[in-house]
Amino acid sequence: MSPQSAKNNGDKVKSHLIGIRSILKNMVRGKSSTSSEDAIVKQLRIIARLLIEQQIKAKIMTMNDTILLLDSMGLGPTQIGDIIGWSASSVGGKLTQLKKAKKK
Repeated sequence: MSPQSAKNNGDKVKSHLIGIRSILKNMVRGKSSTSSEDAIVKQLRIIARLLIEQQIKAKIMTMNDTILLLDSMGLGPTQIGDIIGWSASSVGGKLTQLKKAKKK
């Protein structure tokens, strides 16, 4: 991954963190709602996706490593799919394949 590409990803992550901070400030001021919580979850998913993309591009992790890591953290196929941009069924199939290969 080029230094410029890493900087761009870093800037994107920073931007989403600023968005979360703004939402949290409103929540503290009593302007909390389900939509605020949904907005934070959406921002966090985007940040996770950007960080994963950065790790894969830098060849620090593979997508398979990422899926296994998220699974080991207790996330289900739907949640993993939301983060990496895959369908839950694709994640489930890949998890089955990876776990079978791991046993061998």
